[in-house]
Amino acid sequence: MSIITTIEKEQFKTDITSFEVGDSICVHTRVIEGDKERIQKYAGIVIGRKGAGINANFTVRRVSFGEGVERVFPIHSPRIAKIEVEKRGSVRRSKLNYLRDRKGKAATTVKEKAAEVAA
Repeated sequence: MSIITTIEKEQFKTDITSFEVGDSICVHTRVIEGDKERIQKYAGIVIGRKGAGINANFTVRRVSFGEGVERVFPIHSPRIAKIEVEKRGSVRRSKLNYLRDRKGKAATTVKEKAAEVAA
């Protein structure tokens, strides 16, 4: 095994919540201001995932004060405290770039995934 692979394995997070494109999530990020640290929430719809392994990241979009805001988070970042899935979305695309052209409620809603029946 190469040195780079061993270093990457040490950086991997093991407690990652599984989520997909189209899900409404809330990302809890650690923000350091001076000598204090606090948790800041960023809630929105996952519009894309990219990369693999340690380089994997995802884009979250939300509408804030009538303006669309997107933020890219690395999945294995130590700055991410936790990820909560608020609502599962049912989409048929891997990237939801079409949400950028929409206005109002249409820009923030995706068809909800039907409840799965446990057999």
